[in-house]
Amino acid sequence: MNPRMLPIAIATSSILVAAAGLASWRYLGNELLIDNQSGVDVAGLEIRLDHADYRFRDLKPGQRQRQRFSIETDDHFRVQGYLANGIRFDGEFGYITHGMYSERVYLTIMPDGHLEFKQSSDY
Repeated sequence: MNPRMLPIAIATSSILVAAAGLASWRYLGNELLIDNQSGVDVAGLEIRLDHADYRFRDLKPGQRQRQRFSIETDDHFRVQGYLANGIRFDGEFGYITHGMYSERVYLTIMPDGHLEFKQSSDY
């Protein structure tokens, strides 16, 4: 390689690595954390955003599940689901906007379908 081209190659490589890192951080950094503390199976759970639906099925009592999510627009979380004993639950929670990263959304399903929601940013 021509010695004069080395700085250009290093700069180009650095830009590509930074762009790839930013793209993966934006997506991989956001996470839904679901915790079933209801005492019965969660037969179905859906969390909706304008651009995507996230579904969880057959969560056993005490079971936790994680799901990555992306943020495309200003939005909030629309939750609906039902327990194996027939109790239905729903709610609208939180706020996200394009440009937010490393969001953690905690949803705990309590007895009788009561929902506890917490949202935080890990920077």
